[in-house]
Amino acid sequence: MNSKPSWLPIAVVVLAVVNLVTLGLLWFGRHNPPPRRDARQFLVTELQLDAVQVRRFDSLRRVHFAEVDTLHEEMHRLKDALFARLPLAAGGSAVADSIGSVQARIERSTFNHFAELRRLCNPQQQQSFDRVIKDVLRGMGPEGGPPPRRD
Repeated sequence: MNSKPSWLPIAVVVLAVVNLVTLGLLWFGRHNPPPRRDARQFLVTELQLDAVQVRRFDSLRRVHFAEVDTLHEEMHRLKDALFARLPLAAGGSAVADSIGSVQARIERSTFNHFAELRRLCNPQQQQSFDRVIKDVLRGMGPEGGPPPRRD
């Protein structure tokens, strides 16, 4: 006499198939998001920058990114210092204020960078700049960047 229930082999096969389908969907169903669009190229195209303007813009970008990279490194050091204070449960306020100060410097640098780019533009290009700058600042992600903030 067979002590195993007759439905057990069927259940094992069904569960194995379900597992394989699930693994297949996880593996093959993954898709990489579309690559982010290049903000530089977008601005060059939208503003119709000439060769001289492109060279100046590239120079502005190098200076801006060098400055912002340095500020981001400082921000990381400060955040490490902030969270190193967790066991002490004290002194975090001053470090948090320093982080805010660095963030403000990043924002000023970004504002100044785009103000300088706008100054490179002729009046017609400035109109285009004013029309597209919000999209650039929101991010040049797929489908126009992230959704708008909910206030």
